Amino acid sequence: PIVNQDVAGEKISIYNPGTHPRHPLNGLMLENTTDLHLMQGPITVFDGGTYAGDAKLPDLRAGEKRLVAYALDLGTEILVESKTHPQQLVSVRIAKGTFWHRRRHLNERVYKIKNKDEKARVVLIEQPYSPDWKLIEPTEPFERAEHLLRFRVNAPGGKTVEQIVRLERVGDESVALSELSFDSIQLYLREQVISAAVKEALQKGVAL
Repeated sequence: PIVNQDVAGEKISIYNPGTHPRHPLNGLMLENTTDLHLMQGPITVFDGGTYAGDAKLPDLRAGEKRLVAYALDLGTEILVESKTHPQQLVSVRIAKGTFWHRRRHLNERVYKIKNKDEKARVVLIEQPYSPDWKLIEPTEPFERAEHLLRFRVNAPGGKTVEQIVRLERVGDESVALSELSFDSIQLYLREQVISAAVKEALQKGVAL
């Protein structure tokens, strides 16, 4: 179809470390504000009358939004810093000769976005995730997609800004009481999260 009318769209930089580790892609948050179904196919993008790149448009129903990337954004540089945190013991229980311990795992990434251009940019960060991880910071993403979280960051011209993303996963692990070593039991006895009943049971095991 040929559309002879304005359609809504916002210029945006799309960063996914799997696509490029250092630079985002120039893109559009395109909304089909027409009453037509726009069929998929190649498009040429002009920015301010100047050729900006080529892209492939997916099928767009009326009122539907899609991200369209068309070129590498060399004016924006992104450094990702992953921070490691030790596992944290959350709870301990004993059931039918099995020692269950629940641990908390924390995944933290700091995205340092450097806008080398004078114009402000909107950067959309894409981070892979799985359902067993829970987002802690920020409390909500800008958008959720399949296996992806998106975070919207405003980057003023000539400035460097940071976006912190923290996710946590709490999982249960088990081991037979008979397989716990004396040293392991002593370590668990020092943990504050262990209840008095579990501590007493472990002390009986040490005595045996």
